[in-house]
Amino acid sequence: MGELFAAHGVSATIVEPEPGSDNAAIARQAADEHLDVMVAGGGDGTLDAIASAIVCKKDFRFGVLPIGTLNHFARDADIPKDIALAVRNSVVGYTRARGCGRGQWAYISEQLKR
Repeated sequence: MGELFAAHGVSATIVEPEPGSDNAAIARQAADEHLDVMVAGGGDGTLDAIASAIVCKKDFRFGVLPIGTLNHFARDADIPKDIALAVRNSVVGYTRARGCGRGQWAYISEQLKR
């Protein structure tokens, strides 16, 4: 995965959590670093956990690598299925507006269609 980022001149720190890890806690810890972009790979559940933990609270781009089973979030946001293209979009700054809100129990992040 690192070589996909390096191809765009980006030095990336790759974190691969162990199965059963608290992805939200890992994302919050990473978000405390100075970031321009946080990129998360996974399916809807993983992306929801990470987005709920950090997206509404921090000011940086959030990239998505659609490597889950159904990838509804990625499809709704028109994120390419091809991982190399998804990395490129995250790195070069292809962005979409996002809306964030606080529900009764959790943060909600919604990619907005153009």
